[in-house]
Amino acid sequence: MADANLIKSTDVAAKVADVEFVRAFDEDIRKLVEMLAVFKPIRRAPNTALKYYETSGTLESGTVAEGEDIPLSKYTRSGEHIVSLGWNKWAKSTTLEAISANSYREAVVETDKKFLSDIHKKFRTDLYNFLKTGTGAVKLGGNTAVSAPNLQQTLANIWAQMQLDFEDTEASPLYFANPVDLAKYLGTANITTQESFGMKYIHDFLGMYDMVLASDIPAGTIITTPRENLHLYYASANEAEGFGFEVSDETGYIGIHHEPTYKNMTFQTYAVSAMTPFCDYLDKIYKTTIAYSA
Repeated sequence: MADANLIKSTDVAAKVADVEFVRAFDEDIRKLVEMLAVFKPIRRAPNTALKYYETSGTLESGTVAEGEDIPLSKYTRSGEHIVSLGWNKWAKSTTLEAISANSYREAVVETDKKFLSDIHKKFRTDLYNFLKTGTGAVKLGGNTAVSAPNLQQTLANIWAQMQLDFEDTEASPLYFANPVDLAKYLGTANITTQESFGMKYIHDFLGMYDMVLASDIPAGTIITTPRENLHLYYASANEAEGFGFEVSDETGYIGIHHEPTYKNMTFQTYAVSAMTPFCDYLDKIYKTTIAYSA
């Protein structure tokens, strides 16, 4: 009978796989945070209710005659429940036969990379879907939304709107666009794009704009918001007590666990995360349409 303290191949391989998988994710999520500059990560407990709050009111006149009561300026603050910060859970199972025929690295580690890539893609999709819920519009001081016949003028209009809305505060615009619209503007011109977290972006486009290119953004639509408006709310995988998830550091963006299941001779990969993009102001996420001429 083998000694109970004997270290088996599954004991070593599982731990190595945990660390390798988690470190890869941690590196990529940090690249995303760096790319968005102030896409501020904020840690909250699992199942925290996230709400948008809106403050409204009117400043009364400060012209008060001598001895008269000063009129009160009334402000109210209301909150609307949007979403709870819940766990996302994924699992992958690999058979003994697959590992024997292809090696542990090919059957488990390499497929883990695709597993990880799909988790990345889900978060990117969540981010873009969230941006589409923005309610801001480019009106440039008018009552109706304005549009422009090309990408350059559209970007200029959005930039002007943000100058009006953020005249007294700091705002660093980030523009999200479909690559098709960039191609229509550039034609055959060459342009250098960077890539981070699977997202292509252009720094200082036309000397003014930082753009993220994504097919998830509908062609003909530009979405813009200040970087300062974007946040990443997350719960640490460390808080999934009792499950033994491996996390790379104290942030715990994602937890990973590997273990063999002997009753059916398979090797399991489990992943959990609780992350959601959020913003301070939905009406400061601007959506505008390029009015291409026929």
